[in-house]
Amino acid sequence: MLINIEKTREHLANSKTFEDIIKIMKNVFDELGFLEWTYFLQIPDSNARASVIGFINLPREWMAHYIGNGYDKIDPVTDYFLNNNLPLIWDVKADWSKQGESVSQLMKDLHDFGYSGGICIPLFTAQNTRGFINIASREPTLDHLYEALDSRAALATFLMRYIHEAVLRVAVEAGIAPYQNPLTPREKEVLLWVGEGLTSKAIANRLGISYRTVEHYLATIQRKMNVANRQQAVTKAACLGFILPVNFYNTPTDPVVKLIFADT
Repeated sequence: MLINIEKTREHLANSKTFEDIIKIMKNVFDELGFLEWTYFLQIPDSNARASVIGFINLPREWMAHYIGNGYDKIDPVTDYFLNNNLPLIWDVKADWSKQGESVSQLMKDLHDFGYSGGICIPLFTAQNTRGFINIASREPTLDHLYEALDSRAALATFLMRYIHEAVLRVAVEAGIAPYQNPLTPREKEVLLWVGEGLTSKAIANRLGISYRTVEHYLATIQRKMNVANRQQAVTKAACLGFILPVNFYNTPTDPVVKLIFADT
């Protein structure tokens, strides 16, 4: 493999359009030996809506057949990434009957178009976006995909993190996904405690600030997020990834830490 990782990262950071990114992806995946694939990134816009960006490197004939038959609505591989974080190697010859006649027909059609299966790798980010790369195979068996998990697929997953960030950045710049976190670190902290069920008075005591200051923070948060109350603010902020649970490095005063050593 002749991939220059640092150069690839630099190109992604300098990309201006989705076309720039997909060209980089195609070059990288061609080099890895993954010639046919689909990539999707779902960016939440609100609690109930998300922008979806997809890059497709499959034959147009197949995609027309796939969408024309409504397979995009029942594809088990697409459903998989929504609830799992482990790679899935799927085989068109497996028993798909339990998932319904439509799914079985999809797999039969894939086989007729020359596909033997593929590997779906779910991808998640700290911004609460989610997506996947689904690599299709035309090899007689899927042994090479199991082998790829140790090397090529691992490198692809590593690079997808940078691709994810580039796609998100371009989407925001293009106004497709208005994903901007308006909250200050202190506002996030206040909102996290609201999510824990604390009252304004309890939050004030916890943070060592006045009740009026907490109320001011909450009024500002609600205005920034265009919501009517603190509960809506928590829900929307969590959905959009504006607030995340605290971790080992960013503080709680009373962390619960469990360390397990490999040599015990």
